Amino acid sequence: VASIVDGHQVGVIVPIEELMDNQEAKWHVLEKVHLYALANQFWDSEAKLIADGKELFERGADVLILDCLGFHQHHRDLLQKALDVPVLLGSATPSLETLHNARAGRYAHLRLQRSEPLAHDTLHSVHYA
Repeated sequence: VASIVDGHQVGVIVPIEELMDNQEAKWHVLEKVHLYALANQFWDSEAKLIADGKELFERGADVLILDCLGFHQHHRDLLQKALDVPVLLGSATPSLETLHNARAGRYAHLRLQRSEPLAHDTLHSVHYA
C-alpha cells in the first residue's frame, strides 16, 4: 500500500477507537502525516461512512484507505462513487465479491511476482487436545 500512496495525503478510516492506537506504527512508512476517521461498517450507516470520507477529503486527504477486514469492495465502491477519490482496502485478502468482479472483467486481476516470506519467529503452531 505504501508504494501506491506515497506522496499522497492519506485518510485512513477504521471502525473502532481501539484500532487507533496502532495506526501510527502501522502507517509510519508514509511520508505525510495521516488523517483518521472512525466509521463502523456494521453499526454505522452508509451515509456516515460517506460523511467521514468527505470530512477526510475536506481536511486534505486525496486518497482513502479502509483499514479493517470488515470493509469490503462494496464500501470501497460506495466511497469512490460518492466522493470521486481513490479508495483502497487495507485488507490484503480479497473477498469473493472481488474475485467475482475480477473474473467478470470489472477489475484487473494482478498477481504478485514475489512476496517477502514471514520471519520464522513470527510463526506459531497451536495444538488443540
